[in-house]
Amino acid sequence: MAVLVTLGDTLGAGLFTAVFSAMIYGANLRQMTTYYSEYASNDGPALKLFVAVLLVIDTISVAFTSHVEYVVCVTNFGDLSSLLHPPCLGLQALCDVLITAGMVFYILSHRGPIKQTNAALNVLAFYSFNCGVLNIMCTLGCLISYIARPIALTWAVFVALQTKLGVCAFMALLNSRQRIRAILETPSDMTLVLPGVAHV
Repeated sequence: MAVLVTLGDTLGAGLFTAVFSAMIYGANLRQMTTYYSEYASNDGPALKLFVAVLLVIDTISVAFTSHVEYVVCVTNFGDLSSLLHPPCLGLQALCDVLITAGMVFYILSHRGPIKQTNAALNVLAFYSFNCGVLNIMCTLGCLISYIARPIALTWAVFVALQTKLGVCAFMALLNSRQRIRAILETPSDMTLVLPGVAHV
């Protein structure tokens, strides 16, 4: 039985992936600019280096996404069987693992005996969990779309989103530290209500 493959399922999905990935990359660059201009002066060299490494990984991720689109649209033009073996997909997944591992390590490495600090870290962990749910949804979307139509590139949209969301989430965590400090400075007899959180 012949499989009907349209340009929308292949080249269209690939183009959408490359463009949307570049847009989120731009948002991530903005987050990093905010970090370095407003918050980095109070951080140690290890965290500043980690953010720089994230920038490099995110840049490589965009390059991989663009490379995949180039290979599909130019190098293998007209060869739909090449879509069954996407280039760099394993490297894209590696970028996601490195970003996620870095986020988890950074948050967990700062827990200690101080109750207020741990409360702030719990809020950060809550934010990270919410971002993790987005990544899980992307993973499920990738798996479902690949199983349903492996020759279509719809699954690639979800793969590209995963890595970008990880970087965006980490930078949002770094740039929300003023709000977290407000939690630490809230008197213990007051209840602070955050959107999506019952009580802290």
